[in-house]
Amino acid sequence: MTCADRIFVSTDIVIPVTFTGVLAADISDLYVKFSNRNDPTIYKSYLYSTGGITISGETIHVIVDKTHITVPGIYDIYMKRTSQAGKLIGVVPCPGWVNFYQML
Repeated sequence: MTCADRIFVSTDIVIPVTFTGVLAADISDLYVKFSNRNDPTIYKSYLYSTGGITISGETIHVIVDKTHITVPGIYDIYMKRTSQAGKLIGVVPCPGWVNFYQML
């Protein structure tokens, strides 16, 4: 039997998200948004420039504090980056969504 990790609301967690075709050295800033699929008014955004994201190779790590996402559900992930040349470019993340479960 194989078990999958679950991500829970109201917990401190680091979520890895990968992207391809972009060198980390070419990124001057990165924006990641988690948006609740059932209620888009529930969301949390992170910026590389403010320390909410770390980058290692083609993997970014989004640092989610226990107070950031408190409503369970599926959250779609949106990303855009700013290149060193100042161009704003959309990025397709993998995974494209994450399910936050309620801690019992």
